[in-house]
Amino acid sequence: MGRRCSLYILLSLFSVFGCVRVEADKEPPAPTRLIVTRDKDGVKMQFQSVQGLRYSVYYRDAGVVNDDWKLLDNARELQGTGELILIADPSPRAVYRKYRIHSLVPVKRKDLKNR
Repeated sequence: MGRRCSLYILLSLFSVFGCVRVEADKEPPAPTRLIVTRDKDGVKMQFQSVQGLRYSVYYRDAGVVNDDWKLLDNARELQGTGELILIADPSPRAVYRKYRIHSLVPVKRKDLKNR
């Protein structure tokens, strides 16, 4: 049995109440390694998913100062199945990009602590 720890989820509410912090007793997922390969046909990525998590892949162009991370259109909230997920970036600029993966942990209302 794994060690239980608190996972902090920040929810931003743009109202008069400002920001709210919610805590849930959930184990954080293991880090996900995104493997990126480049060849003459473009860029291909792969990672091992975890059942129940959702994933999004972001990119930014290398060499551009203060470039923000942008969501890769074909890699938006992909459902984890426990299998390998394969993604391709069809952009001609793909070989000049950096990539990162973001995992979204679902939290059920019963897991939330009242504070």
